[in-house]
Amino acid sequence: MWNVKHPNELTSTLRQKHRKLLPFHGRGLADLQERVGDIPKLVKVLLETRSKVRVLELGCGFGFALMELRKLFGDRVVLFGLNKNEAHGNWALFRKVALAKGLYEKVELDEMAPISIAFANAGEAIPFPGNYFDIIFSQVSFMYYGNKARCLEEINRVLCAGGVARIDMRVVREGLPMEYATGFEIWEKSRQIPFSSFVQRFDSMVEKRARGKTYLEMTKAKTLDLGLELVQIIDLDGICADWWGTKTIYKISSRKVAKV
Repeated sequence: MWNVKHPNELTSTLRQKHRKLLPFHGRGLADLQERVGDIPKLVKVLLETRSKVRVLELGCGFGFALMELRKLFGDRVVLFGLNKNEAHGNWALFRKVALAKGLYEKVELDEMAPISIAFANAGEAIPFPGNYFDIIFSQVSFMYYGNKARCLEEINRVLCAGGVARIDMRVVREGLPMEYATGFEIWEKSRQIPFSSFVQRFDSMVEKRARGKTYLEMTKAKTLDLGLELVQIIDLDGICADWWGTKTIYKISSRKVAKV
C-alpha cells in the first residue's frame, strides 16, 4: 500500500549523513513540546476513548520522538513516520539514535518490532489511506515542503474524525531577507494575505502557541480545499547554502471555496 522499509544496518553513506544530521534529525519530545505543545498529553486524552492511538510524524528524521512515545505508551500507540528518503532517517537510524541516547538497550531494540516508515514527498502526497490517523504532528520539516497547501489538504485527508494534527509551520523565518522570509505566501489579487488571517476562513484550523512559538492545529474537516493556486516554489538552498527550506507562493483561486 505504501513504501515502508526498516533495514537494521546502515550503509557507509548513511553513516556519514547520520553524523552530519544528528543535531537536526535527532529531536525528541522535549524539542517537540517547544514547537507544538505536549503530544504525550494529547495521546493520553485520546486513549481515554479508544484502546489504541495511531500516530504519524511527518518529517520524522531519526525517529527519536516516535521512539520516546513507544517507551511511554508501548503497544497502545501504533507509530508511523514519513521521511522524504532513507538518508533523512530509516529504522536502522532510529535504532542507532535510541541506543546512543540511552533510551533503549540493544537487547530491547533487537526484540522490538520496527516502526513503519514511509518514504515520500509530503508536499505531493501523504501515502496512507484516508481517515487513518488519530494524531499527526510535525516539527521543523514543514518549511522544506514545496506545495505546502497540498500537504495541509493531505493531512486533513488522512486524519480521522476526532483526531488532531499539530504542525510546526514556521511561516515567517528570522534571519532571512524580507523578500524570502515568508515561506507560505498568499496573494489575493494585489494584496498579500497573512497566513494567520487566511486560516481564520476555515473552522478546522487554528493557530496556537507553544512556549512562544506558533503552530497550526487541525481537526478533521469533511473536505478541505484551501482554494489556493500554486504560483511558484523557490528553493532557498539554491540561493544561499545557509538558507534552508522553500518559499512557496500562492494566489487565491477565483473559484469559490466553501468554508469548512
